Amino acid sequence: MSAESRVEVFSARDEQLGQTLSALRDFVSRAGRSAGLSARAIYNLTLAIDEIATNIVMYAYPDSTDDDLITVTASIYTDHLEIMLEDTGIEYNPRQHHLNKNFDSPLDTREMGGLGIFFALNSVDEFHYHYQNHCNRNQFVMYRPLNGASKNTATILLCSQDDKHNITSILSEKAYTVQQLSDLNTLIQTLHQAQYDLLILDDNMRQSHVFRLLKRIRIEAGNHDLPILVIGTDGTYISRCVELGASDFLINPVDPKLLALRVRTMIVNSQAVIKKRIQKLAQHIKNILLSDAPELRFGRDMNINHYLEHVLTEVQGIYNADAGTVYLKTEDDTLHFSVMHTQSLGIKLGGTSPQNTDMPTIPLHDQDGLANHHHVAAHVVHSGATINIDDIYENKQFDFSGTRWFDKHNQYRSVSTLTVPLKDHNEDVVGVLQLINAQDDAGHIISFDPSQQMMVEALSAHTAVILSNYRLLQRQSILTAIENDMRIGRQIQRDFMPAKIPSIDGWSVDARFYPARDVAGDFYDIFVLGEYAIFILADVCDKGVGAALFMALIRSLLRAFISQAREYMVALPRENQTPANLMVELRKVVQNTNDYIVEHHYELTMFATLFLGLVHTPSGRMYYINGGHSPTPILRRGITGTIERLIPTGPAVGMFDEAWFEVRSIRLQANDMLFAFTDGVNDARNQHGELLGEAEVIDMVTSASSVEGFITHLTDRIFNQIGSATQFDDITFWALSRDE
Repeated sequence: MSAESRVEVFSARDEQLGQTLSALRDFVSRAGRSAGLSARAIYNLTLAIDEIATNIVMYAYPDSTDDDLITVTASIYTDHLEIMLEDTGIEYNPRQHHLNKNFDSPLDTREMGGLGIFFALNSVDEFHYHYQNHCNRNQFVMYRPLNGASKNTATILLCSQDDKHNITSILSEKAYTVQQLSDLNTLIQTLHQAQYDLLILDDNMRQSHVFRLLKRIRIEAGNHDLPILVIGTDGTYISRCVELGASDFLINPVDPKLLALRVRTMIVNSQAVIKKRIQKLAQHIKNILLSDAPELRFGRDMNINHYLEHVLTEVQGIYNADAGTVYLKTEDDTLHFSVMHTQSLGIKLGGTSPQNTDMPTIPLHDQDGLANHHHVAAHVVHSGATINIDDIYENKQFDFSGTRWFDKHNQYRSVSTLTVPLKDHNEDVVGVLQLINAQDDAGHIISFDPSQQMMVEALSAHTAVILSNYRLLQRQSILTAIENDMRIGRQIQRDFMPAKIPSIDGWSVDARFYPARDVAGDFYDIFVLGEYAIFILADVCDKGVGAALFMALIRSLLRAFISQAREYMVALPRENQTPANLMVELRKVVQNTNDYIVEHHYELTMFATLFLGLVHTPSGRMYYINGGHSPTPILRRGITGTIERLIPTGPAVGMFDEAWFEVRSIRLQANDMLFAFTDGVNDARNQHGELLGEAEVIDMVTSASSVEGFITHLTDRIFNQIGSATQFDDITFWALSRDE
């Protein structure tokens, strides 16, 4: 089997490790693209080679000299890509050195290290090590994608009374999963409870029922991407179905080959549309969070009006909304028009436009001091809740007389609207973002998709924090530009942490956060949703501004997906609100966060270890996921001070494509204490490089008598250990205990 090969040689000196890794990543990326590997496969391969190359420098060449080299060879075969790392250092087998095989063993008996190598070597298809002729050879193999048909994984919902056309049989032969439903009244609920790739409406149902059904699917299910295939013989009936949202149709009698072809085409096209929409959403989010323009980046040179216009433009792009407005809350208790865009009319006011938004303000209270709930934007300020309206002219709750006046004088028609509060870190509404007339790809006006609403709300919260801290920045002009930017940057990050630890009946909770630099990659989150309390601790694999931005993204994604999961669980029938379904939704929270990061930010080679616990406070039952984090100890006071550890149930978040995160469940008994911490705690070091060590931390957990006393004692011990030395790493931890 012939191969196309390429060879390069890099320095293995410790002082040049950064340059070597950068060159290796470029080499591997070029080889991966030449082999036709996916972006995810290239990311996984780069991650593995990064880890092994670093260990070669550290262990194969313990005494660094100019003669220390690493030779890398890329060979592209018909079915796979092979990368070979060779060095002439001392014999070093990654699978035998610093590789823990039993991650379930107690921490105090397990050798430190090995987690990075374990995950790295499991991220490639094959890994082989050989030591021949005084040479270490590390071989990495990634399979190349092969041409040919793949198994269908699509799920189809068929609405038919008797399936007289044998649709189930025809599509099942093509390996599709087909679920038949004969009761149209339960279809909406079915679409709420499960995801389908295609809906087929057979012609053996009453036409009037089908018409009403199509209207409800688009309005109640809120699924604009679900392709719908209608089967019928009456041209008028089919035309009406298409008008109401059906994607395509077939004429009876149904030809099996044509049916299979039409289904395959619709699913492929739908998946392509969804992928394009996700990519578009990702780009808009990236443009908001990681803009390089000086006037849009938070700091001294930021132009807040330009920034608000930028945010409005990007959020409009998410929905392809024709019009949008940003209102800011003023000190005189009104809403002021800050930025206003209407693309089809060419209206652009505020922001970068020389035209000011000289429009009447919206009062938040009437003359009697009563809250103004008549205007939708004012109502959103008072309620703090998003309002999604399908048709303004049919809505009776709010006064849209101003909108009607605008429409009349500009020959415009406002239909759908989404009004979102801009909430800062204290949950105070500092403004409102309103969108008008969402549009599909053909330019037709549609309602605003609720599935994207959570992300828009998260971005709005991010904008509100920027806005609040920008105003704070203006009042701190006595500081120098760099000092001001960094201090406010640190304040922004602290704003992502809970403003205060929530009080939970029957539980004691406390937490600490000490960044090593002005901004950090650690974070924690503690908040309450009804009878459940959510506890999160995460540690990004880097430090500084980059890690802080990555932390902000992960925190926003977790919050958004948790809110989405909660809404889903609340919408389920009571009998379906089971622990099993709750565990499924909790896994989706971490799974969706992981998939988003790997899909859109794999090139950053950044990831975060994570512990997420969902505690049912009345019963003490906790459902948790440990994503690559160090085993979290529980002090079982009722069992003679026994320590139990919650080991990883999945890899670090953002490390692997299609990673699996297992949800596990335990019950916290009276006086039990759970303690979660980042490695900055046990790695606290003094001026001589001596570490505090995990053993002492665990001893302190074992002897803890209360959460408050333990947290105070641990904090004192950590900073006594550091003494006059510089804090090496971010330090974050929290503890909770169930009271008697």
